[in-house]
Amino acid sequence: MSDQRKIKGDETKSKILNATIDLISKEGISSISTKKIAEQAGISKSNVFHHYASVGDIMSALVCDLCNHMTDTLLKTSYNKLELLFKSIGDHFLNLDEKTSKYYQVMYSFCNERVFYEQYKDMLINQKKDTIKYIKNIIFHAESIKISNDLAEALAIDIDSLVNTYLIDQDSKKFKRLWAIKSQMYINAIRDSQ
Repeated sequence: MSDQRKIKGDETKSKILNATIDLISKEGISSISTKKIAEQAGISKSNVFHHYASVGDIMSALVCDLCNHMTDTLLKTSYNKLELLFKSIGDHFLNLDEKTSKYYQVMYSFCNERVFYEQYKDMLINQKKDTIKYIKNIIFHAESIKISNDLAEALAIDIDSLVNTYLIDQDSKKFKRLWAIKSQMYINAIRDSQ
């Protein structure tokens, strides 16, 4: 495949994923169809199927893309103290750009739809496992502390809950207060787990 064809193919895949994100953030997952994705992306249905065999494949690629996007920000910097790491996590959520905010809306839509659609269960379970590994990794790099899967999962659940609340009410002062409480709780629990 020539470089131009690969570039064009990657651009089309990106269009498909961005169109899917836009649709889900407006209408939810249950309304997604290849036809709607193609219309939103400005391409034909056959072009969608050329790049993805099914809507399920689009959703799998989307979950992977969403998870990569959400963790990229925190991976760019190394932290030598847990306090700096937790401050950075809180700041990340307080300063979401429109695209990242849509990403979180889509992830929450996936989580909510999981109740009704079994096909999303495996994607979300794998994403949760990756998140747990990621949390353990950034904490280890911050202060060389190895934490349990349970502690990393509890932190992931609390982050999800607080971010979801923040996305709904957009109250940054409340988020800062709650994040300060949770951060101190987790910093103490992490250091006590040594």
